[in-house]
Amino acid sequence: MEEEGLSLVYAVLAIALLAASWLAVLYHNPWWLSVYGSLAAFLREPLMMPELSFPKGLFSAAAAFVEAWLIGSALSLIMLRREVGYTVKLIYSLGLGLGFCGFLTLILGVVHALTPFSLSACTLISLLLLISVCFKLVKAPSAKRLVLLVLSPLTPPRRTLAELFSLRNVAFMILIPMIFYSGLFEPVLHWDATVYHAVLAKVLFREGCFPVLAGSSHGLEMSSNYPPLMPALGAYFYVQAGAAEDVYLKAISPLMALLSLLCIYELGSMLKG
Repeated sequence: MEEEGLSLVYAVLAIALLAASWLAVLYHNPWWLSVYGSLAAFLREPLMMPELSFPKGLFSAAAAFVEAWLIGSALSLIMLRREVGYTVKLIYSLGLGLGFCGFLTLILGVVHALTPFSLSACTLISLLLLISVCFKLVKAPSAKRLVLLVLSPLTPPRRTLAELFSLRNVAFMILIPMIFYSGLFEPVLHWDATVYHAVLAKVLFREGCFPVLAGSSHGLEMSSNYPPLMPALGAYFYVQAGAAEDVYLKAISPLMALLSLLCIYELGSMLKG
């Protein structure tokens, strides 16, 4: 009973802190209220929202995401070599997988070989090689068990799902859908994205390489020395989907926000003991 009482206090404090933070943000950025208006319109008439149309290459992009996830899962098995909680698996597999696929995209772009065939071949070969390394390094009783370990991040256990929807996580369950809604349905407006991240992702997709960009104009010419992982991830999904749909690039930031929240949650759990 005492533990349940502490969980309730924690949940109430978390919700109160979230509400206070959100009110402070709204006070300084009142135009954010327009998001709630569009969300209400979406909930009233979801089929009337033009943004709801399916982007081109959705199934190919979803398959590319799962492939990156599996690559990350294999990498996490190689790095950890031990059983860990589902949250840690999720953080490692998604973070490593997306980072690895972004790195592959960068390499292919540098050598002017970024095509759908080359990218698909490289990711598939990488996945097979990593699973082969897992066979050598990870002590699994059978090949079937190893495959299940690689697939485990894709299938959360029931206990994890039950904990996810507990009262103490209400604040996060409210926040995360709002982050994804705002990130996916709002257009790319931030100046940093419009002059570099979103543009370079489409340049990589269309050119199949990193073009020579030099000059003094405010845009790609001055920004080309930025770390290109974000545009590379966007290009990864663009190339795999066969279409430069902004939604694939816009999905990266909310996903990374989710991973950040999971990291903070896991760190808090570790400190709590």
